[in-house]
Amino acid sequence: MLHSARQHIALERAELVGNAVDDERLHSPQDDSQLLVLVAVQGHGRAGLELDQVQHRTFAEQRAPADACRELECADVAEVHELRLGHRRIILGSVPAREEIRVAGQPEPISHYTDAVRVGDLVFVSGCVPVDADGRLVGGDDVVEQARQTFANVGAVLAAAGSSFADVAKVTVFLTDVDDRAKINPVRQEVFGESRPASTLVEVSRLAIPGAKIEVEAVAVVRG
Repeated sequence: MLHSARQHIALERAELVGNAVDDERLHSPQDDSQLLVLVAVQGHGRAGLELDQVQHRTFAEQRAPADACRELECADVAEVHELRLGHRRIILGSVPAREEIRVAGQPEPISHYTDAVRVGDLVFVSGCVPVDADGRLVGGDDVVEQARQTFANVGAVLAAAGSSFADVAKVTVFLTDVDDRAKINPVRQEVFGESRPASTLVEVSRLAIPGAKIEVEAVAVVRG
């Protein structure tokens, strides 16, 4: 069974299909290509679903003579549009744990945020700028040196979350001058190596830290 996110919902058939299936209807010649299965899920511990009705299609060539319960054990999929849902809230699976991460050696956040948030196997790294542990700008007016410090800060946050540059799925780079892209590209290549993340580059008028020319945020996978 699938829900709208195209993920399987693990439900035991013994919990879903009662004795409401009429064997005469099951083998009715005029309805042999379709079977209407009434499904009542009461307080299922894992999925928390309440389903009223499923239009369950099965074809004659797929069915061997058997009783109603055995016939329903053939491979089948119920699509979400084939479900008429009750009014109770539907809870599909468990919600991944959310963990806020603060990293030693990173400056105090200048606003209401943390260095990163881990949700399940993903870590979302807040925008890092070229500053040291005390929040002082590093690199002066040199965008390359600023980029080195910025990516060093990103790397420290990734490591603290159990990830790395090789695990980055998406990176977003903010530059106050888009023409600096060519200057910082070698720094990007150094830190990412053979890995090529999805990437977005945005030119902005200024950044929150005075004198900063670059800011980088990332989304990465946490392995293990």
